[in-house]
Amino acid sequence: MKWLKNIVVISSFLLLFVQTVFAEDPPSAQDAAKNQYERFRSLSGSPENLKQNFLDPTLGGSPLYTIDRSQSGNVVVGCPSSNAFLTIMITPRPTGDFDATIFQNNVGRFSISGVSGVCSNGFIICDPGTWINCMPYKFFGSGGNLTIGRVGIVELSGCFCINNSCGNGLVWHNLPYVLKIFGGAAAGSLQKDDPRFAVSHVKIDGNTIQFFGQQEGGCSISEITNKGGALYPERYYGSPAMIQSGVESEVLAQRASSDSYYSLLSGLSQSQGNLRSCVIERNVYTNRLDLYDIIAPVSGNGGTVRPCGDKCIQVVLGWEGDNYWCGCCNIHELYYDLMVKRPDLIESATLVYAVWDDWIQFWFNNYLIWNGPYGNWTSPTGLPPGPCELSTSWRRELNVDATSFFSGVPANSIVRTKTRVAVCGCGEGFGLVNIKAKNFCEKQENISNTCQQYIEDPTCVLVDEKVDGVYTIRNQVKTGLIPIQRCENVCGDYVCPDFWRKERTYRCQSPDWDLSDAKRRLATVVPTSEYDGSKITFTDVRKENNLWNTYPNQIFYVQQGQQPEDCEKACKVKVVIDNTQVGIGTPVSQFNLTSGNYGVRYYRTCYNDQCPLKDGEVMEAPCQCVQNFPGAVTAMQAIRMAGQDIICSSGNIKALPGASR
Repeated sequence: MKWLKNIVVISSFLLLFVQTVFAEDPPSAQDAAKNQYERFRSLSGSPENLKQNFLDPTLGGSPLYTIDRSQSGNVVVGCPSSNAFLTIMITPRPTGDFDATIFQNNVGRFSISGVSGVCSNGFIICDPGTWINCMPYKFFGSGGNLTIGRVGIVELSGCFCINNSCGNGLVWHNLPYVLKIFGGAAAGSLQKDDPRFAVSHVKIDGNTIQFFGQQEGGCSISEITNKGGALYPERYYGSPAMIQSGVESEVLAQRASSDSYYSLLSGLSQSQGNLRSCVIERNVYTNRLDLYDIIAPVSGNGGTVRPCGDKCIQVVLGWEGDNYWCGCCNIHELYYDLMVKRPDLIESATLVYAVWDDWIQFWFNNYLIWNGPYGNWTSPTGLPPGPCELSTSWRRELNVDATSFFSGVPANSIVRTKTRVAVCGCGEGFGLVNIKAKNFCEKQENISNTCQQYIEDPTCVLVDEKVDGVYTIRNQVKTGLIPIQRCENVCGDYVCPDFWRKERTYRCQSPDWDLSDAKRRLATVVPTSEYDGSKITFTDVRKENNLWNTYPNQIFYVQQGQQPEDCEKACKVKVVIDNTQVGIGTPVSQFNLTSGNYGVRYYRTCYNDQCPLKDGEVMEAPCQCVQNFPGAVTAMQAIRMAGQDIICSSGNIKALPGASR
């Protein structure tokens, strides 16, 4: 039998691809599914129940419950205001710049002339058609009023050029997008100042964008969603000629939104693959350095490293103090080794000050950089060339350049210092070296790229690209828009890269699946399958460790489920009503012989073969599969004939269409 063969084939496919089955007893699962269906049906099976349980809750009138009534929550589809709180109209110039007129409800209007660039929080005005003498402006909200003010370019973000210096016709070609960004900047400034300016709906009509806010009282379902649709569709009934222009405006608006129905449907024709999103982002950040990150002590018995002001590191060579050595012609030697960890950050090194009694030498890497008091003590091991006792405690400002020991050397180089002091009586000796650093702030930069795999994949095509908030590619077409370069101050220097963040969408082809093994298995299972009413017996082959093994007499038990009804049963009821239509002088019901008549008949869905009668209703036909095609044809023919004018304007009787003469 044909139905038996179908069951065998379907079951075979289940054997191939289904790895698990429900452990729950089938009758129990059927009962649970039936109970769940009946519960949902009781909640939505009539207009009254549908309104009470689903429509009213979405309007904020009551909580919305789950099907089993175990959980609830409040949800509102939308609360749009009937009047726009902000309307912006832009008028492009031949130079590519545009003028803007801004209407704010209950506040007033003002104009902006010659906008050359648009930002996510403001705009830029330059000499018409050029990018010369540009002045940045930012939108501000103050007490519910929208204002503009001059700012620095660093206070704007997501900016792009729209006049002829960047391309021709950019505003016209990207009109909805420009309106959204420019209008969004204005509306966002009002929202930042006053959260009550919550946008519930945005409407674009040609070169005008309107923002609708929340209505304080009474919510209702939005007349138009962000997926598109006419705000007042009834206007087309009296003016059919408006339909064409309405369609063109709607298409223009929907093209500008990547998640609109238009974009989604048009994308289906190009969906030969899967969409993949990725980001290329430049990360520039600062690393605050400690003085030991630049100069660090290594060893020695006489020295200190300490800060000495902005970008200044001071090295003390010797011991600070007074008369801590005593004797006559005693030579005291102090050693202090330094590691120059970041010579690239050292601008200069200078021996700036010395204190001693009676003679002193300063050696760097066995090189004598200074000696005192007379500059003639040059021996690295011998005594001073004169009497040890000079009876003077010397203090002298110096300016001895020692930069070559600290800058221009390999990283982590060692500078070995030695301070020699000759004392007679009691004395001391030390010096101060000031090292000027270029910066205690280090710029570090890297680029994170999650798009590389798609860039290298020849099957992937770039669909959309947004650079620093500006769409440069939409639906595989370049927009002509280029984001304005944005700079950031990093460690005192301005960093101005060609981009900071790129958000991309690629469409990649799906891999070709190899189903040859499944086909081979299917070729064995299907011909050997036998069904006896309760189970299927078949021979299976499986690939295990690259070898095909045969498993005969495999059994798959088929649960006997309940057969569904051939139709959804319904009953026919008639309702006693009063005829309240009004004639020339009185309601028609006053001329009826009875108080009511069965003027209305309904078909009602049956529940468990029971007809759900209401008060005043009488069952005319019991629960059954309703087939009333002849009655439907008769009714439609009657309506068609009633719509014909049987008297022509000439006064002659006209035959009905399709009627014989």
